[in-house]
Amino acid sequence: NEAVLHPEVAAKLMQEFSAPKSNEAMVEQLTAREMDVLRLIAKGKSNKEIADNLIVSEKTIKTHVSNILSKLHLADRTQVAIYALRQRLVPME
Repeated sequence: NEAVLHPEVAAKLMQEFSAPKSNEAMVEQLTAREMDVLRLIAKGKSNKEIADNLIVSEKTIKTHVSNILSKLHLADRTQVAIYALRQRLVPME
C-alpha cells in the first residue's frame, strides 16, 4: 500500500522543503513510543493504522500525537511528517 498525497499536502511539503530551516525542537525530547508514532505518521499512516500496528488503542495514539505536536512545536501531522523527513528519521522512498 502506497500513501497518495493530496495536491495541497504535496504543495505544502515542497514549500516546507524549500524554506530555510528554523530552529527546530530536539527530537531527543520524544519517548521511544512517540518516535515509533512519529515514524508511522511520516509514512502516511492514520491513527487507526498506527494503533493496530503498535497494538494499542486509537485514543493512546491520539495522546502520543498530541504530545509529539507539543514537544516539537508543530501544528499538524503534515508538519510532523516534514520534520521526520528533514531529520532523516524515516527513509525517503
